[in-house]
Amino acid sequence: MSEFNHSRDHGLTRRPAHRDMAAMNGAQLLMAHLDSSGLMSGPPAVVSQFSKRRRLIGAVCAMPLKTLDLRIIGEKGGNMSRCFGLVLLLCALSSGSVHAMTSLNISVVTKSIVFFFASDPAGNVIKDKLVATGFLVLVPNRGGENTYPLLVTARHVVDPVWAGCEVSNPTRLYIRVNNMHFDRNSNSPGVSYLPVDLTANGSATWLKSDDESVDVAVLKAPRELLSGDYDIKFLNFRNFGKPDEIAKIGIGSQTTSAGLVPGLEGTRRNNPIFHFGRVASIPDETIGFKCRPDSQPRPLRVWWLATTLVPGTSGSPIFFDPLFPPGADVTAGEPRGMIIGLQSLALNGADLAGMTPAKYIMEVISQSVGTDADLNLGVPPR
Repeated sequence: MSEFNHSRDHGLTRRPAHRDMAAMNGAQLLMAHLDSSGLMSGPPAVVSQFSKRRRLIGAVCAMPLKTLDLRIIGEKGGNMSRCFGLVLLLCALSSGSVHAMTSLNISVVTKSIVFFFASDPAGNVIKDKLVATGFLVLVPNRGGENTYPLLVTARHVVDPVWAGCEVSNPTRLYIRVNNMHFDRNSNSPGVSYLPVDLTANGSATWLKSDDESVDVAVLKAPRELLSGDYDIKFLNFRNFGKPDEIAKIGIGSQTTSAGLVPGLEGTRRNNPIFHFGRVASIPDETIGFKCRPDSQPRPLRVWWLATTLVPGTSGSPIFFDPLFPPGADVTAGEPRGMIIGLQSLALNGADLAGMTPAKYIMEVISQSVGTDADLNLGVPPR
């Protein structure tokens, strides 16, 4: 397999109704609501509860060893006692209902993910030939009446010839999405396969960067997705990081991504797998990467992430996942949770993945929308 790892806003811009904090379980406390303000905005009490838990964990990590009385007799080195104490603390803070320790809204991220499948020469879907991942983005209109629903993925997914992976490009792929109405107790299908034509009248239907070292493709999302028949969400364009926010990210910053892992994709429902990592390197030059041993090196503009990604997760969105959300008692100067790129490649055996930075995605998106599009980023003024 190739080493290139293959009503209008659907609730994204509407602030959820406040719920009684006493009625919320641990998972709901840890996952803040998403609206047009960002991936982790929501009731202040939710953010506060979340940040207090993480601040407590951070305090344990920074605590001198002599402060912790938990010791493992016979263990060489003092770090084990701190780790053991941290594990106990995590257990104390968690309960059976806690699903994630992340500042991102897992439900929204999950519903923004689509899986790509191949088609046969007749244009029919091949349900056992999984290709890659994509994600849905909504660009609002400044007038508030029209929107631009888009589908984002890696360029090598729709243009493997460019990447040196194949000798011909596909003319049609399918995206698999979850149906809105699904009964687990019946035999009705829980997913649908929607065609995405990659050419029309001999021309590509997707847009790319003018820079040939950028692995980004942006397509118009199938209009059927706006029907309300599918359990999907579009990520608001404002959730991309602003330049000044991206500038605060550096080596060691936490990342989260979600995408297709072949064999674990689910049968009756899409099942995106989440991966967590850290920024490992931010090169100031392109890297040369070969899709196949006999192909020419393809220069790519990527950041390196210390995480394990696999074929199938190509095109996955990658988020900055702040340890301390903005507005918390201890912010550590971190920006909000936001989209910082997409996955382009993985180094097998090295636990490293190449991420195409968000600025290149936004550049292609800006070419895909009209002059009336609202391309502002960050938290909107209240």
